[in-house]
Amino acid sequence: MLSAAIKGFMVTLSLIVAIGAQNTFVLKQSLKQRYIFYTIFTCVLIDVIMVSAGVFGIGYIVQNNPLFIKIMTLLGIAFLVIYALLCLYSAFKGKYLEEDESTTTKSLKQTIIVLLLLSLLNPHVYLDTLIIMGGIGAIYPSIEDKLSFIVGMALASTLWFSILGYGSRFLLPLFKKKITWRILD
Repeated sequence: MLSAAIKGFMVTLSLIVAIGAQNTFVLKQSLKQRYIFYTIFTCVLIDVIMVSAGVFGIGYIVQNNPLFIKIMTLLGIAFLVIYALLCLYSAFKGKYLEEDESTTTKSLKQTIIVLLLLSLLNPHVYLDTLIIMGGIGAIYPSIEDKLSFIVGMALASTLWFSILGYGSRFLLPLFKKKITWRILD
């Protein structure tokens, strides 16, 4: 069981650390110091639900449904193009933290909805959680090992998002500069 938990932990860290739409959102929420706990909790919850679904068979079903894969591919392409264009616009506009704070603050509900959209419309979520991590966790024959894999994954997800969410405040002086935001975008 410990071996499965360690594998879940390591596989998750190897996939989750890449800076994508979700991690960028968590970083921005942290720098703005808005709803950090709820943002982290939502990210971890998404990971646990998606990986659990993959470990317990949904990944197999998804892999064997070509129509679903085509639809998700097209939605993923649309999401990535729109997100890339928004980031490109933001990079050229030169918007940075202090300017962003002057705009209206999103409510917790709005923040969670944006996070869910960024997370669940991103094709990497399905590839990483349902297919890759779910597929790795599904190879374990016993329920105990599968659950241990999920616990290891949940611990890694919690660790990463907590470090990103609560640790990013140390980067605040760096992110008060326009160039930093442009590079991130």
